[in-house]
Amino acid sequence: MRAEKRTSDAKDQPEAIIARLAERQYGVFTGQQAFDAGLNQGQLNRRVANGAWERVHRGVFRVAGSAPSPHQRLMIACLSAGPAAVVSHAAAAWLWGLPGGDPSPQVTLPLPARSRNLQGVKVHATSFLPACDRTVRYRIPVTDPARLVVDMAAVLPRRELEILLDAVLSKELARDTRIGWRVAELAARGRQGLGPLRDMLHARSREGGVPASVLESLARLVLAGLPPHRFNKRVVADKERVVDVDFDGIPLFTEFDGWDGPRAPRGRIRYQQDIDRQNALVTRGRTPLRFTYADLVQRPAWVRETVIANGRRLARERGDPQAQAAWEAADPRVPQCEKRCQPAKSQSATPAARRSGSGR
Repeated sequence: MRAEKRTSDAKDQPEAIIARLAERQYGVFTGQQAFDAGLNQGQLNRRVANGAWERVHRGVFRVAGSAPSPHQRLMIACLSAGPAAVVSHAAAAWLWGLPGGDPSPQVTLPLPARSRNLQGVKVHATSFLPACDRTVRYRIPVTDPARLVVDMAAVLPRRELEILLDAVLSKELARDTRIGWRVAELAARGRQGLGPLRDMLHARSREGGVPASVLESLARLVLAGLPPHRFNKRVVADKERVVDVDFDGIPLFTEFDGWDGPRAPRGRIRYQQDIDRQNALVTRGRTPLRFTYADLVQRPAWVRETVIANGRRLARERGDPQAQAAWEAADPRVPQCEKRCQPAKSQSATPAARRSGSGR
């Protein structure tokens, strides 16, 4: 009984409490958490002096020997900035596994909280950070995906913002209605620069579909203004018959290929599936057009002209005057796209983005 009692007592010792807490927090904890566990300032200082714990920021400590990691750095940034801080912006995008993510610490603090001088941490201040915009991912406080998109609208070029928005929607991290709600509420509170994001949400109506990959996001820009078309449309009652873009009124569809190539293990499977799908659709009388990432970023006008030329041809062959008029009126110029669709220096044009494939 005495041994059992000593074991039980040991579990309740401050060091054991802090060890369990630090294990959940990537090896770090705050001084206030240590005090809550039962230590006083002198005991805390002695454990730092003997090397058991390390002081990483004012009021934040790390268990000696704990493995450094991006998650640990983000946890340290949040704990150092205070209980109201959340990981945000590109760091939040990294936590959510979204394009443009960067694990370099960034946090947001609601005013009037005053941030400390945190070396290596980019701190944003906001007058409005309600509970609905806050969540936890991998046990780290972070902005939820809808608020993330709104925050990034202020710092990303249009193309990168479109790619981020499409990734959030296609991964079902947030609905367009929720993002629209956050845009409306924050705009009413004085947030500037949300007009383009509002336009993007309107363009991504249920009728227009949501691109499922970086390639398809670029394609949306190139195909903007053409006769009605839908992304990721099921054109045959078969799970394997979903095409990247299907055009209403004519038997035309387009596919966009990444750079994995048929030699990669997963690339071989996708390549075979693509060939099977394309052959089945051609058998049913549909015309396929295939484009690559290089086509979209290096010669977007050619992609657009090719689609229009085939759209006109098929509308004439079908004898559909309404569709023919729509395609004849299509402008072969890419609207404001020559600059936006050039290879960017951002992460959206990295090899990882280029290898993203068509998202199926």
